[in-house]
Amino acid sequence: MAIDSEHPDYTKRKVQWQKLRDCNEGQEAVHAAGVKYLPKLSGQSDAEYKAYVNRSLFYGATARTVDGLTGMIFRKAPQIEVPEGLKKMIADVTLDGLDLTGFAEEVVEDVVEVGRCGILVDHPATPAGATQAQAEASNIRPFLKHYDAEAIFNWKTASRNNALVLTQVRLWECAPTGT
Repeated sequence: MAIDSEHPDYTKRKVQWQKLRDCNEGQEAVHAAGVKYLPKLSGQSDAEYKAYVNRSLFYGATARTVDGLTGMIFRKAPQIEVPEGLKKMIADVTLDGLDLTGFAEEVVEDVVEVGRCGILVDHPATPAGATQAQAEASNIRPFLKHYDAEAIFNWKTASRNNALVLTQVRLWECAPTGT
């Protein structure tokens, strides 16, 4: 199996996810997709088609629905109780300033929009010989990473102790480019 091979469920759903993302984005995204969503009529010139697209309206109910459902879930602030030692971590679960509630809102919004997403819990290795205090000072601690459904392109599961468990996940990631 090639390293970039897609899981059959991913292949089946990625077109659906793109439609959902475009509908959530609104009229501009639907218009930008052109014939994908607004087929060209037979005998229509390019200029006529462009005018046809510009006249067409897309009612943005998708984004309103996603926002409304997400808002309903978070209309009351979550009550988070953790030991004192974890409060700093809860205040910044992604290592870029996002707290646990904000992270949960991102995840819920993605699940409402397309039906799934992924959360990776990563814990970098502490350098050999480093104390817990040194690791904390260097911000070496567990953190959460949110992945859109489209970024999780392949996975494997296996039965372990009578439970189906994830044994492999393949992710699309973009490395930051230097400036």
